[in-house]
Amino acid sequence: MLHIIDPNVPDPRPAIELQEGRLTILFRVEMAPEDYEDDIHLAFREDCPKEFRMFEADEVSFAITADEARRMAQLLQNAADESDVIRGKFPGKEEQV
Repeated sequence: MLHIIDPNVPDPRPAIELQEGRLTILFRVEMAPEDYEDDIHLAFREDCPKEFRMFEADEVSFAITADEARRMAQLLQNAADESDVIRGKFPGKEEQV
């Protein structure tokens, strides 16, 4: 499905900005055709000069399944927990001194 994005209209998709706003990841759920299960769409949009971009296109997107999204979320949670341990921070507790 082709989506035309008007840069003058705020994007309604839930998003997270990373790298001080230079990379935005947008999320959308759209029912996939009956033969497919990948109905969770991820779009990566970069707002930086072309020479610093990771992707050539203004927006790169793909779809994943619910199971893949859950696995990705779990791996990100594990990495965040490991980062907290390395830095001496523990979720739900005061920062260690």
